[in-house]
Amino acid sequence: MMSTDPAPAPQASFSAGTFARITGRVQGVNYRNATKRQADELSLVGWVRNTEEAAVEVLVGGDGPAVDSLLSWCRSGPRRAEVESVDKREATVEELESLYATAERRLAGVDEIPMPDRWGGFRLVPERVEFWQGGPDRFHDRVECLLAGETWTARRLQP
Repeated sequence: MMSTDPAPAPQASFSAGTFARITGRVQGVNYRNATKRQADELSLVGWVRNTEEAAVEVLVGGDGPAVDSLLSWCRSGPRRAEVESVDKREATVEELESLYATAERRLAGVDEIPMPDRWGGFRLVPERVEFWQGGPDRFHDRVECLLAGETWTARRLQP
């Protein structure tokens, strides 16, 4: 969940983090609250705040496509907003570590991290993987890797 205060919300890990500064008519039009709702729907963590210069700042972490989706939404914002620009940069290591540490504190003692309802899928556990690498004159190096217990072995198939 995302917070409207500069205190991040819980999630155990994420693959992308972005800081964005949104300018235009973005204060007094429910922009902060709407951004929080959008981020919560996308299972993102972070914060959103107003600045003294009448802009809105967002620090967000989560799944890469979800972060991109939120930033795309920020370009228009809620109905009454008039967004002039969304200046973004990759979040710094310190910013991401701060989000991660807060999420870990909030999830301390939780046996299973909650998963959004829209997530699903299955886990693949390969037993055999074959790699092909093209070589000169259309000859390919082929290597087969086999899993036996917890150990992988590799053997060349061709040439």
